[in-house]
Amino acid sequence: SNGCTGIFMVGDGGIGGTGPGEGVAITGNTISMVGENSVGGIIAYVQSGGTLDLYASGAGYGVRDNVITGLAYGNYYSSTGIGIGSNGTRNVYADVTGNSIDITHWDSGESTGGSVDGIKIAGYNDVFGTIADNPLIRLEGSDKTTGISLVTSGNIGSVADPFLVVDNPSITAISHSLSPSDAYGIYLYTFSPGEDIFVQITGNTDIDLTAAQRMYCLLYTSPSPRDRTRSRMPSS
Repeated sequence: SNGCTGIFMVGDGGIGGTGPGEGVAITGNTISMVGENSVGGIIAYVQSGGTLDLYASGAGYGVRDNVITGLAYGNYYSSTGIGIGSNGTRNVYADVTGNSIDITHWDSGESTGGSVDGIKIAGYNDVFGTIADNPLIRLEGSDKTTGISLVTSGNIGSVADPFLVVDNPSITAISHSLSPSDAYGIYLYTFSPGEDIFVQITGNTDIDLTAAQRMYCLLYTSPSPRDRTRSRMPSS
């Protein structure tokens, strides 16, 4: 087939309740996939018409303790272990904890592969949450491979509530591409001027990257006309 997804959740109005204590729980699943073009372990997002935020967080909620393995072998496609996001102007709250992810994406003709994300949180507004204690994130492909990715046009975290990327003991990204910037352990990106990144990154003890170009942690914000000098990271 063209591809496969273990758990796929999409909302027009929103996903979860009205606060972090009324979210979505996806826990304790074992997902094994083989797809011709792509694989996606657990995917949840709000479409552009959504009027509520996406909550996969709060006490007892989130994406927790799942085992995800996948093999894809199509051209020009991408694969994702866990993807949570919004295509609209809603906030995303995500707690991704205790998951094991092992995905390989090969090209069917040249034994190379597509881009692969282990855990990706994305949106067009602010994103908050925790990515913690995931015992294994292993990815292999030919295009960009990224262990943990936070991408949005809004803020990532806040001063009072920084996004936590902590205690993920084994992140492996293997890329067979010769293009630059193709393997990342942790990737943070906000693509709107004036937005900020507040993230705590600690205890990610083993980040192993194999590629022509290797980047262990990339932090990037578009230039802000109101703030060109101060650090984009909160002090420890």
